[in-house]
Amino acid sequence: MRKGVSLIEMIGVMVVMLAVAVILIKPMRNVTRNIPQQYRDYQANSVISGMLDDLRKDVEASTALVQYKGNTAAAADMLVIDSPDGVISYSFAAGKVTRSRDRREGMTPSDAQRTWDIPGGTFDWKLRDAGGKPVAIEISTGINRRTQSGVKTNLKNSHVIFAGINTFQEQL
Repeated sequence: MRKGVSLIEMIGVMVVMLAVAVILIKPMRNVTRNIPQQYRDYQANSVISGMLDDLRKDVEASTALVQYKGNTAAAADMLVIDSPDGVISYSFAAGKVTRSRDRREGMTPSDAQRTWDIPGGTFDWKLRDAGGKPVAIEISTGINRRTQSGVKTNLKNSHVIFAGINTFQEQL
């Protein structure tokens, strides 16, 4: 019976351990990068969900929807909502959504404007009309993530919100 291992056996074990480490480097790197990134993506998606909930409430209580065409200096087009509470506008930009209301007496500045910062958030929206009158807004959302192969959009969603649905309930 021998009491130790030879140098050749030790070198063999080290070579095998090195080969296993080389094989596992890429999967472990992906795991350590993807888990925090997925957590940030889901946090951003929950912020998008909150913004969409406010947008849904505003559009469903609206009397009219208008798309305001911005110039090239104004970054993006704006959705203007005419509601019983006043005029509300939404501006969608990459990574940021701004909701503004016309200011009334007793209204705090935080009520007049609200901004959602959504890192990597993408928004594509357009008005749907019937008979020449806008009746709904279609909005597609997603979260861009930079990967080794380029930019990938995660958590893609599409929503259609119809205008004026909640105005009839108030009359009942």
